[in-house]
Amino acid sequence: MRAPDTESLLAGHRVHWAPERSASRPIGVLASVARAVRVLRRERPDLIVSAGTGVAVGVFLAARLRRVPAVWLETLNIVDSPGIASRLCSRLAAAVLVQRPSLLDVRPRAVLIGELY
Repeated sequence: MRAPDTESLLAGHRVHWAPERSASRPIGVLASVARAVRVLRRERPDLIVSAGTGVAVGVFLAARLRRVPAVWLETLNIVDSPGIASRLCSRLAAAVLVQRPSLLDVRPRAVLIGELY
């Protein structure tokens, strides 16, 4: 999400800002997929890593279509009940990383990495 902290942390990097989408609205997700496919075709990344929200669903679907591995990082603010975007992206991900031990019950194939920030 575009915000002053993300802009400063990503300064000097090529970034494709996307409008936020609700993972529960299929039309928005389809728009995100179309946009992400165009970006992935142009950029040709080796890996996608995201802790994002609704817009990440479209990116993860596009990554699957383009055969680009994606890693889902469960954010620190998720304590025990992940949202719809998290549930969808973690299913599409090649790997799932969690920061809290309590999430290992919800994400059996996840890897506990501890707190990042």
